[in-house]
Amino acid sequence: MKFNETDILARIEAGDMLGHIADSLDVSRTVLTTWLSSDTERSARAREARIKASVSWDEMATRGIEEAQDAFGLAKAKELAHHYRWRASKIAPRDYGDKVTQEVTGAAGGPLEVVVRYVQPKVSE
Repeated sequence: MKFNETDILARIEAGDMLGHIADSLDVSRTVLTTWLSSDTERSARAREARIKASVSWDEMATRGIEEAQDAFGLAKAKELAHHYRWRASKIAPRDYGDKVTQEVTGAAGGPLEVVVRYVQPKVSE
């Protein structure tokens, strides 16, 4: 199967769901996800596009609430906003995750460095 990687990654980054992308390509979601993961570099680019999509989901949530026309529309927008933000928190926890459960890392995202120093207590004479 030959897909246009640039177009697919742009759609993922814009927040389009994989199911919608697959439907527009007339393939199953499984075929699309298998194709995305079949190449290490393409898989990494898709993962990066999903992280960038978190910004789109946040904007869609805000826009939906702002554009609600009535109480029903507002309730629906709030539910969608909750879902979009939940999705963003799973894909990009560093930016949208619960700060309490965030991973603590050292310099440049590496492991923490633990330094233990033993100090001799002063002995009084």
